[in-house]
Amino acid sequence: MLIIGHRGASELAPENTLKSIQRALDDGVEMIEIDVSICQSGEAVVMHNIKVDKTTNGSGYIKNLPLKEIRELDAGEGEKVPLLQEVIDLIDSRCPLNIEIKGRGSAQEVSRILENEIRKGRSWDDFMVSSFDHFELQEFGKLRQEVRISPIICGLPLGLASFTDGIKAWSLNMNMENVCREIVEDAHKKGLKVLIFTVNDPDELAYVSEIGVDGVFTNNKFRLLGIK
Repeated sequence: MLIIGHRGASELAPENTLKSIQRALDDGVEMIEIDVSICQSGEAVVMHNIKVDKTTNGSGYIKNLPLKEIRELDAGEGEKVPLLQEVIDLIDSRCPLNIEIKGRGSAQEVSRILENEIRKGRSWDDFMVSSFDHFELQEFGKLRQEVRISPIICGLPLGLASFTDGIKAWSLNMNMENVCREIVEDAHKKGLKVLIFTVNDPDELAYVSEIGVDGVFTNNKFRLLGIK
């Protein structure tokens, strides 16, 4: 069972910050997931929401704010909003990084950054790219066929995993509330992994393990495993 740090170790440190990423690394997760949007000045910044209001002391849409203003914000406990590049440098290939791309135009900038990382000697297996925006994810797949891609869904599609047929997906990422044995089995028949978010409870882990999922996103690895 693959244990993935959701926005780092977001229950133990401010989500999507370098502090949270470092805590997830220290805790020994097998992959780390972050969220990436493109700000007004074109840089790939790490934040989940489309606005900075929820996780910083600022306000406004990321797409309307230049990097200089975003970097002046407090993302919690004095942490700054990191760049994607800073997260990659911190992880330094110690575990794979799942980059959830948000918003149109994010595919091209993330592709550029990852291509540059490969020139530095990193492996394509160091990265996975996912998104709720399947059009943007498909665009990324065209730009960087070497990278594992994963569509994200909330809900249970009528056709189970058939919606992935137009995307050369490595995994199907879906929410805990809607996962069932039928979609897991259908995904596996198509050669897809099934990764579930967000799982923080040992009983939930036991359930998804029993129905055959391949990995879970968690805010706290130790609470997930029942370790205090």
